[in-house]
Amino acid sequence: MKKTALLIFSFITLGFLCAASCEKEDDNTPDDNINAEMIVGAWQVDMVTFNGEQVTPENMLIIMNDDGSGMINNNGVVENNDFTWSLNGDKLTINHHNGQAEYTIKDMTENDCSLVGTTIPATDMVGDVTMHLQRVR
Repeated sequence: MKKTALLIFSFITLGFLCAASCEKEDDNTPDDNINAEMIVGAWQVDMVTFNGEQVTPENMLIIMNDDGSGMINNNGVVENNDFTWSLNGDKLTINHHNGQAEYTIKDMTENDCSLVGTTIPATDMVGDVTMHLQRVR
């Protein structure tokens, strides 16, 4: 159960990374258009893979606030799911009470985002993590 919650948190974190960037043009690198204002909002996690296997949680929502705080709503459960976030270029860092995770924003538009990373916070789960998020507000 604890690993499932942490996996969900990781997916949410990836979602925020996606939100951090804006639509990129062909002649720009992804971090040319990424800004913190793009991260702010609510993001539905609609796809997660870990080491090539789909592990997408149901009804996971990541909420990113403009003050650098955030919360994960995992199927209605929000207890112990608060975090802080920061953005440096195309790198999104999430600090949760269980640890820290860094993700790279690979693709970003106003309404969806793709993130990649190698860790799931507060677990020994290290591997290839890919997450896709869609903005809901």
